[in-house]
Amino acid sequence: MFSPKQLLRLKAAADSVDAFTQGTFQEVIPDDAVEPSKVKRVLLVSGRLYYDLLATRTKRDDSTTAIVRLEQLYPMPVEALRKELGRYPAEAEVVYTQDEPSNQGPWPFFGMNFVPQLDHDVRLISRPSGAATSVGQAKRHAKELEDLLGEAFSHLD
Repeated sequence: MFSPKQLLRLKAAADSVDAFTQGTFQEVIPDDAVEPSKVKRVLLVSGRLYYDLLATRTKRDDSTTAIVRLEQLYPMPVEALRKELGRYPAEAEVVYTQDEPSNQGPWPFFGMNFVPQLDHDVRLISRPSGAATSVGQAKRHAKELEDLLGEAFSHLD
């Protein structure tokens, strides 16, 4: 299992023992915290960025943005994602968000292989393209994350 160290101490990332012993693996984790009929934007995310998006949504007291987690990218759970997206209004914008630069991480695979099988246009919000996975400066890294989160919730402004 791959997991960023940050998530080992993050209370929001913890779950009950029952979730591991009684639960099952979910390829797509729905967002049950928002009323589907009120959603204007659906953020698709895989990985640690989910917790930053969730914290930002909570801070903004936003009830119009759904955050749907993709826990499996291959084999692609196309039907499960179609079903989840079907819960939201047809005019809701669908956005794939990732912490990695746009030319890295899951997006190149997702955009080429997954999106054409969905019944929705999907746009990307991520860090700018880059040759390296990290900018190498903590302040610049934090600024890029702030910009990414701001863009993810820009429909509220």
